[in-house]
Amino acid sequence: MDYAMKGRGKVFFRGEASPIVEYDRTIRKGGKRAMRLRSEIAGLTVTDIDDDLAEWRYGDYEGATSEQIRTTDPDWDLWRDGCPGGERPDEVGARLDRVLAKARRLLPRGDVVLVAHGHSLRVATARWLGQPVAAGAHYLLDTATISAFDFEHDVPVLHRWNERPADRR
Repeated sequence: MDYAMKGRGKVFFRGEASPIVEYDRTIRKGGKRAMRLRSEIAGLTVTDIDDDLAEWRYGDYEGATSEQIRTTDPDWDLWRDGCPGGERPDEVGARLDRVLAKARRLLPRGDVVLVAHGHSLRVATARWLGQPVAAGAHYLLDTATISAFDFEHDVPVLHRWNERPADRR
């Protein structure tokens, strides 16, 4: 199946380290040298580094599982509550809104790829679709998968979701 668009690019995103075809622009989260290496190993030339693509800042909950957190805070929900000492959902949403605004500015030049971690990409999905950050809870995203945002009649849509590279048609 041909995913080319007439005169407008798409925003592709994926979890770390999945092979992907060549795109015009690649924006990845800032930070570690390892992320750059994973992007390059996956065949991407990084054209922009954006700290706004960083994973949710978990603060006091960094390194803890949801089950561990719920032993002391049984009603805790990442998507509703955020993390003490870390980020609130609205803060994560604001960061990803800036990333998506940048991607939209680049689309007239061609496709854009975002490389980041799961929670950030799930927030980006919700925000692309005009939904609140908490809607990201409903978009399960596996590691090393490819997804794509697109437009239909100028309405932002989810074109592909959570595909393994071997699943591409």
